[in-house]
Amino acid sequence: MKLIGSTTSPFVRKVILVLEELGIPYELEQVRSLTPDGAKKIGEYNAARRIPILETEDGSIFDSTIICEYLLEKQGKQLDVHTKLALRLIDELCDSCIILFQQKLWECDTKWESKFSKVQYERVQSILDSLEKKVDKGGLHQLEKDWLLCVLDWLTFRDVFNWKKGHLALENFYESLKDRERYQKSAPRI
Repeated sequence: MKLIGSTTSPFVRKVILVLEELGIPYELEQVRSLTPDGAKKIGEYNAARRIPILETEDGSIFDSTIICEYLLEKQGKQLDVHTKLALRLIDELCDSCIILFQQKLWECDTKWESKFSKVQYERVQSILDSLEKKVDKGGLHQLEKDWLLCVLDWLTFRDVFNWKKGHLALENFYESLKDRERYQKSAPRI
C-alpha cells in the first residue's frame, strides 16, 4: 500500500497510526499539498484534491476516516455507531481548526473577525469543552485518543491558538501522551 500526503497533516498522521497499530506495511509518498505542484499531484488521485490518499489493490481511497474504516474492516474490525460519532466530533474539531489556520495563512481573516471565522472558533471551543469533560471522565477509546492527540499536537505545532486555556484535562491528556514513541515517530515536526 502507498499512503500519499504530508506528515504535517493530522489527517495523514491518524492514518499512519492506524496502519502501524494494525502492522500493515506501507510506503509514504510525501506531497506538499499547499503548493501548485502538490495540488496537481493530489488531483491525479482524487478530484477533491484532499489528503491523505491510500493506494490499495481496491483502488485509490481518500478521506482519512474512510481510509481508517477500510483498513479496520480489512482486519475484520467494525466500529460501532458511538465510536464513529466520537471520531466524527474529533474530525469536526480538526476541520474547523484547519479552516482557522488557513484563514491566517492566506491572510483572508487573520483576526477571525468575519461571521464565518467566528462560527468556526465557537465550534472549536464547543468541541474542546465537550472533549474536556470526556477526557476528565477517562472515557476515550484508543482510536479517539490517537485522533485527538493528532489534532492537539497539530494545533500546538501550528500555534493556531491557545487551545490549552480552560482545558486542563485536555492539556494533561496531551502532555501524558505526546512524548510516547508511537506518537513521536509520526509527530508533525519530523
